[in-house]
Amino acid sequence: MTYLARAQYRTLGVDRRTWLFAVPSLVLAPLFGIAGIVRPTFVWGDRRYRWDDTFDVTVLE
Repeated sequence: MTYLARAQYRTLGVDRRTWLFAVPSLVLAPLFGIAGIVRPTFVWGDRRYRWDDTFDVTVLE
């Protein structure tokens, strides 16, 4: 996966080494996704919110 990401960067002419994060992102993305689904509160900007139900979000601060 890392070599594939590096090849894509070279094809697009991007000169960064962020392609090294290809494998760690594949491992961590599902974990962060599950944490986002399970956790009922989140912070956006400087405010904390609680997701109660679909289309029902409460500002906690």
